[in-house]
Amino acid sequence: EHGYHGLHLMKSQRRHHVFHAVNQQDEKRFLKATNDPKEQIFLENEIRANDLLRPLTEGLSLRIPSGTYQAVDGGSWIDQEFIEGQPFAQEDRLLQPFSDQELEVLFQFLRRKHELREQDIPEFFLQRGRTEFAPAAMVEKLEHLYLAPATGPVLTPFEAQRIKELCISSRSAREFCHHDFVAWNMLHNEAGELVLTDAEHARWGMKWYDLAYHYLQTRILLDEPEEAKRQLAFFVRRFREELPNEPIEKELLHPMAYWTGAC
Repeated sequence: EHGYHGLHLMKSQRRHHVFHAVNQQDEKRFLKATNDPKEQIFLENEIRANDLLRPLTEGLSLRIPSGTYQAVDGGSWIDQEFIEGQPFAQEDRLLQPFSDQELEVLFQFLRRKHELREQDIPEFFLQRGRTEFAPAAMVEKLEHLYLAPATGPVLTPFEAQRIKELCISSRSAREFCHHDFVAWNMLHNEAGELVLTDAEHARWGMKWYDLAYHYLQTRILLDEPEEAKRQLAFFVRRFREELPNEPIEKELLHPMAYWTGAC
């Protein structure tokens, strides 16, 4: 009834449903829909974040899908271009490693994103970052959900306290984060470009968050410790070469500590 045909359910989750469809112009489209009011903000967030990040891909062999956010009584959805491609990972398995050339493309994108200043970020993202990912709230969540049950079976009390201290110290380091910068949200399309998707959780957050999250998810969830170390070493080396005044190795401990506790 909203002008689509050939609707095909690709994935069904508790939060939303994902479809492949064809619009009135006979173009393939990627749809993500929900009737959960709490989920609608994430769909809008994804379109807004893609619009903010897409200019950063200029001149790079990297695409971020374009699309629109639609809301009606009882639900909402996003309509994005459908991009054919081979994912780098699926579920808990790495399907293909990143080449050094592909890592360089991702680095250049991360560097441009890293250089966005707070005044460049729409208030929509700043407000979400302030309320949901303020350091005090993150530390409280970390302590109650992750550190408390892990202390004893996995962590010593000293290690748990040290992780908490590192998270508290991150309050002064903030940047815009994709917030799901992982291999299963990246494709290699038919034109040889990288495609970055699923920015629904993007916001103004912890500095170096995307690097830490990418490393730990590759190491732990995908169970690829050597690949994770290779990629992280590449990104750290390139940041040191192009932004030598950034204390990346020291500051990277903050988000790394948070996600080590979470994992």
